[in-house]
Amino acid sequence: MRKRVILALCALVMALAMLPVRALAEEAKVYVALGDSTTSGYGLASAETEAFPALVAAERGYELVNLSSDEGVTSATVLEQLADPAVLAEVQRADVVTLTVGGNDLLGALYAFLAEQYAADNPGAALTPEQIIAALTADEPDLALVTALMGYVSEFAASPQAAQALEGFGANLAGIVAAVSEASPDAELVVITQYNPYERIANFATVELVDAVDAGVLALNAVIANGTPVGSYTVVDSYGALTASEENPYNAYFASAADFNLDFHLNALGHQLVASAVCEALDRAASEPAPGPGFTDVAEDAWYHDVVQWATSVGAMTGYGDGTFGPADPLSRAHLATVLWRMAGEPESSGALLPDCDADAFYAGAAAWALETGLFTGYEDGTFGPADNITREQVATVMWRAAGSPEVEADLSAYPDADDVSEFAQAAMNWAVASGVISGQGSGALDPQGVCARADFAMILMRMSSGE
Repeated sequence: MRKRVILALCALVMALAMLPVRALAEEAKVYVALGDSTTSGYGLASAETEAFPALVAAERGYELVNLSSDEGVTSATVLEQLADPAVLAEVQRADVVTLTVGGNDLLGALYAFLAEQYAADNPGAALTPEQIIAALTADEPDLALVTALMGYVSEFAASPQAAQALEGFGANLAGIVAAVSEASPDAELVVITQYNPYERIANFATVELVDAVDAGVLALNAVIANGTPVGSYTVVDSYGALTASEENPYNAYFASAADFNLDFHLNALGHQLVASAVCEALDRAASEPAPGPGFTDVAEDAWYHDVVQWATSVGAMTGYGDGTFGPADPLSRAHLATVLWRMAGEPESSGALLPDCDADAFYAGAAAWALETGLFTGYEDGTFGPADNITREQVATVMWRAAGSPEVEADLSAYPDADDVSEFAQAAMNWAVASGVISGQGSGALDPQGVCARADFAMILMRMSSGE
């Protein structure tokens, strides 16, 4: 089995220079929708046909898997959801993934802030955040209570609750993007910005509420727009699309103090506008040239410029959401195993994981396969070290095994640190140097114990694919 797998892997490495990863298999387009009640279509007469994911799927002929919920989904909820093997399996086969999240993060912080402020002014009549929600969404609200609560909202943007909510949202968004990117690196991940459902309410009694919500939404959208350190995604500006509409795309309205609706969900028109914005973003993403030279941290005169362009254009590697590639960032052992596993077609494995591997982690299938095929053997203490930064000699060893463990003699004496090559990596380093897969660093040293950076690994892949 090992020989067949390794030969298939080598063939795929060679083919990377000619075929994008998606071309290796013809599959029906699968669209996975993640997020809150905006994605679930809460409040629509027929969410199955009127919610924006259903409209996008119908327009594009996608198979829709809607994994959203009406139940107050936050960024933490989605992150937990992506740890579910069943959910992860759906994401792994996705061609398109959309995400709407953040509004409930902010609302939860707002309700906690209002409860704290109200309790300070009314020590004998404290309210829980849940009671405040009920008061604001009641069919016949207590106008005196609503008025009192509205008096606090202008202070929310500068509150510790708001700051903590934004910080938590940013961290969770990074985790979500990383999880989706790891599970399905070729999928188009679309993150949809939040909107202000009250921006059509023009009344002096609600101006503070409108302004406070707008400030919070814009802060959330700034986090989305600024990207994350891991993975990449396309941003859809639903805020702009909805604000530009001539008709009201929201359920919220304010006719008078006795006739108003603070429901923050979209109506059918709002979902149509978001669906159109998503389709337009997908069209733009499909027409954009392959990434590579456009990364802000990849200068045209950098030695790795063409290497990064190749690795990203063939789908072997991706950049980050903030427009960078991170050429000097270290490569982890789990990441290397996952890249090779995906290049081999993500084969199922009956291999056992080592004790320090999380069976629910993104790399679990890759680690089991890599151990079963012998590409990875783990450490002497019986661990895998998934989060460990992989060294140059370890990369050489793994790629040497992928090439069939050829016996090649090479003279490493020209390198000042040749004696630093570990015994286990001697044969692999001989092959890597003789075949040109690995060469000395700028200082002329092999640096076998040094961490393998992303740009270095991209170079190794490109050299193997070109037969250099």
